[in-house]
Amino acid sequence: MQLGGRLKNVSQERIVFAITLSMFCVFAVGLDGFLATNNLLSLLRSVAVLGILGLGMLIVVLGRGIDLSLVAIMAISVAWTIQLVGTGTSLGTALAIGFGFALSMGLITGVLVAYAEIPAIFATLAMGTFVYGFGRAHLITGTDVVYLPASFGWASQIGQGRLAGIPIPIILAVILAGLVYIFWRHSKHGWKTYNIGDNTPAA
Repeated sequence: MQLGGRLKNVSQERIVFAITLSMFCVFAVGLDGFLATNNLLSLLRSVAVLGILGLGMLIVVLGRGIDLSLVAIMAISVAWTIQLVGTGTSLGTALAIGFGFALSMGLITGVLVAYAEIPAIFATLAMGTFVYGFGRAHLITGTDVVYLPASFGWASQIGQGRLAGIPIPIILAVILAGLVYIFWRHSKHGWKTYNIGDNTPAA
């Protein structure tokens, strides 16, 4: 009975957390300098963007969906924005175009899933393929690497800057994680999305 009760308390989240904690302990003991502040900040900074993208995926997955176009839309919209600034477009206009492109692609996918009733895995896979192909062929032409121009100005600090010694991407990831938590716990839309994912017919 005790073993059965303990197994009921085991969840995927706890297993993943235990594995992560175990790996952290092994690296801390086996690698010199792993626990150095600069190294830990560098590790967190390198995964901050993935963490921010993961927050968006979290909302989709908990609503019993999936989005395979997320990375392609992020990469192409950011690269296009940088290229526009590099070719003389003002920073504000380039940011608006990049954000509008990402938003419109997500909106189209949402309409296909919600109203055309195309399964999310197929709709997002097709959209990701389309966005990457269209972006490489018509938006980001003549180069495989887009370099950040000096004219990118203050916006470059979002990814490269520091606040009180902490990389800004880490700070943004923590703030956004807090906002997502508030969305889930203290908003009707958050509870409705969670309930739909938990039990669609009952919701």
